[in-house]
Amino acid sequence: MSIPRSPRPAAVAPKHMLIGALLRVPAQAIHRRIITELIAAGFEELRVPHMAVLQFPGPDGVRPGVLAERAGMSKQAMNQLLRSLEALGYLARSDAPDEGRARVVHLTKRGRAASKKPRKQSKDKTSNPVNTCSNTTT
Repeated sequence: MSIPRSPRPAAVAPKHMLIGALLRVPAQAIHRRIITELIAAGFEELRVPHMAVLQFPGPDGVRPGVLAERAGMSKQAMNQLLRSLEALGYLARSDAPDEGRARVVHLTKRGRAASKKPRKQSKDKTSNPVNTCSNTTT
C-alpha cells in the first residue's frame, strides 16, 4: 500500500505577493550571503538563524527580550540562539548592572571579529544588495 503524495504548492507570482514577502526575499538573500562570507572567513559554525542575533545594530549590551523583539521571535527562541552562540564562543551573558535579575548580552573577541566582517564587506562596492539578490536563486 502506498501513501498518496501531497500536491506541491504552486509558486506564487511576485505580483500576488504581499509587500512583506517581497521585502523578505532580498533580506534572506543578504543574510545567506553574509553567512557564506563569514564561513569563508573562518567562522564556520555560524548559520543563517544566527543572523537574528548578529544583525545590525548587534547584541552588545542588549537584553535578550529586546533582541527577540527586534528579530520578531519569541524570547524562548532567542534564548536558544543565544545559548548556541555562547557555546560557540561568540557572546557571553551577564547580569545587568542596574536592573536586578535582568541579563545582558556582550560580544566576545570572536563575536566582535565576526560582527565587523559584514560591515567591512558592505563598504566594498561588490557587496551591492541588488547584485546579491539578482545572483541568487530561491
